[in-house]
Amino acid sequence: MYKTAQTKQTYLQTQLIKVMPILMEKIKKTEQGRFLFVHEKFPELQIEAITSTQVAEQLEHALRRKFKKQPDKYVDYLLNLLCN
Repeated sequence: MYKTAQTKQTYLQTQLIKVMPILMEKIKKTEQGRFLFVHEKFPELQIEAITSTQVAEQLEHALRRKFKKQPDKYVDYLLNLLCN
């Protein structure tokens, strides 16, 4: 059981490493000088911070929490939706 959970997290980490550069391109600067990530298909993932690096870190943590219990196929599907 422990090995399966560890494998799934490793798979999720691998997939996040692949998609984070694509998601970083979607971070926009607001008129107030802050950085914002908003996705029309995942409004619950709206993240705003002072730097784009903070947004990326918070986004990665949010995606890990959201997807960590999902099957690999579903993780692939959701990340594909995020990137398109």
